[in-house]
Amino acid sequence: MQTVSLDEEEEETGPSIQTVSLDEEEEQTASNNRTVSPVENDQLITDLLKDGKSSIREFRYVEAIELFTKVLDINPGLSQGYNFRGIARRKIGEIDLAIEDYNMALHLNENYVEALNNRGVALDKKGDHDLAISDFTQAINIDSNNAHTYNNRATAYSNKGEYNLTLEDCTRAIQVDNTMADAYVNRGVAKVLLGLNDDAETDFESASSLGFDRNIIDSKVADLKNKNA
Repeated sequence: MQTVSLDEEEEETGPSIQTVSLDEEEEQTASNNRTVSPVENDQLITDLLKDGKSSIREFRYVEAIELFTKVLDINPGLSQGYNFRGIARRKIGEIDLAIEDYNMALHLNENYVEALNNRGVALDKKGDHDLAISDFTQAINIDSNNAHTYNNRATAYSNKGEYNLTLEDCTRAIQVDNTMADAYVNRGVAKVLLGLNDDAETDFESASSLGFDRNIIDSKVADLKNKNA
C-alpha cells in the first residue's frame, strides 16, 4: 500500500488556491483603479458625440439626450454637448430645457453661432419672437454667410407679421445659398401674404425644382388664403 503524507494528501484533495504575492495584489488593485487618460477621455467623448448625432438623425432623441449627458458627465465644460442635447430636447418638445442647454453652451462660448441659431428657433417656437430675432441678429453679426440664420430670422419676422422684413431675409439667404428650398418657400409665402401672387409662384417653382414637395407648398398657401379670406 502506498503511503501518503498529510502534506501530500492535502495538496491532492484540498481546494486549489491561487497564491498572489503582495506586489501582484497591489498591481491588480492599481489596474482596477487606473485613472482614464486624457487621450482615452477625448476618444470616448468623440465616440459619444458621433453616436449622439447619429441618434438625432435617426429620430432617436431620448437616446441622444442620454449620450450627450454622458459627454457632459465627462466634460461639463464642453459647449458642443449642451448644444446638441438642446437640439434633441427641442425635438421632443422640451423647449425650456433646450433653452437652458443653449444658455449653458453660450455661457461657455458666447460666439457659438449654432447655439445662437438653435436658441433662436426654440424661442420663436415659444412665441418669444423678439428674443429670437435678437439671437439670429447676433449670429449674423458673427457670421454673415450663414444662410440658415437669415432664413430662421425670416421665419421669426413672418411670425410677427413683418412680411417685408421676411422678404429681405429670405433674399439674403438665397444670395448666400441659392439651393436652399426652404428660403424660396418662405419668401413665396410672404409674397402671397403681401398680395404678390405671381412673384410668389416663381419662388414656389424654384423650391419645387430643388426637391420641395409641391403638394406641401400648395396646402400651405391654401391654408393662408383661408385664414385671410
